Amino acid sequence: MAEAMYKPKAADAKKRSVEAVAKLLSEYPIVGIVNVEGLGAAQMQQLRERLRGTVLILMTKARLMKIAIETVKAKRPGIEALEAELKGKGR
Repeated sequence: MAEAMYKPKAADAKKRSVEAVAKLLSEYPIVGIVNVEGLGAAQMQQLRERLRGTVLILMTKARLMKIAIETVKAKRPGIEALEAELKGKGR
């Protein structure tokens, strides 16, 4: 009897996150990546308050962002340049 191969499955929440980021990357003409590692909760809250109504802030893991960029790069030439800005474990 052949042994079944194990194939990891992505959590549904991660799939939805990638889909949401990919949608935003394809819809918005201007996007940016900011590394908030080490930024305190109070500082992040102040930043969100100051930018509310003018900027959409979405936080996700670097790996999920990379997958979203891969998803839309055929529709959005040049978007792959954002990958160079991704930092984190294993980047």
